[in-house]
Amino acid sequence: LIGFVIGLPVLLWVLVLFSVTLYLLGLFGRLLLGPVIGQDMLSVCGEPDGMMDFDDPDCKVHYMYGEEFFGTLTMSCFTSFRFMLGDFSSRGGKSLLVAFSHGYGNIFRIFFVWWMIIVIFGLFNIITAIFVDRTTTGLKFNELKRKYARQYERTYVCNKLKSLVTRVNDLRKLHQRGLTRLRSLSARGGTFPPFGAGALRDDILVDFELDEEDFMLVLEDMEVQGLLL
Repeated sequence: LIGFVIGLPVLLWVLVLFSVTLYLLGLFGRLLLGPVIGQDMLSVCGEPDGMMDFDDPDCKVHYMYGEEFFGTLTMSCFTSFRFMLGDFSSRGGKSLLVAFSHGYGNIFRIFFVWWMIIVIFGLFNIITAIFVDRTTTGLKFNELKRKYARQYERTYVCNKLKSLVTRVNDLRKLHQRGLTRLRSLSARGGTFPPFGAGALRDDILVDFELDEEDFMLVLEDMEVQGLLL
């Protein structure tokens, strides 16, 4: 699904290119195989599928098929599209190629062979290559962005952890200096505010293990809160 979404813009451009190509082919088919002005063999001779004589001078089968399947530009474009897909049958299941080949001879055969080579090995392969290349490039680009995002997240988290450990270590050092001062004042008989509320344990961060109370005290530090954002 992701690949289809990535290739959708290119697919739309391919559709435009294919539509223009199909229009040109339909136009050529209408001019070369379609009826001339005033031709109306279908109303005179009937359906071409019922004609058994391809050499009837008054009801030429290839002219009748041209009138039926290339009579208008819209019908000519649709018939050209059917030819691209390999469908050359008439309404009754007769082969249009046989009728056109018999009626127009080598000119039609040579033109049709070259046309099919260009369409099958040229146009379709180009369309497929463009779509596949764009889809593959888009998937690689998305994967590269995800890779960079993972690397950035990993680096970001590592930097945050380093800063957090540094800050907690600074808190430990401040606490140790406070304990040293408390012991010094106590030895001289002085007084010092109790180290109860808002103080860390004496052995905190020796092995960087915190109980719930110490952990909450660390989280109350403004710099630690900034690092965790």
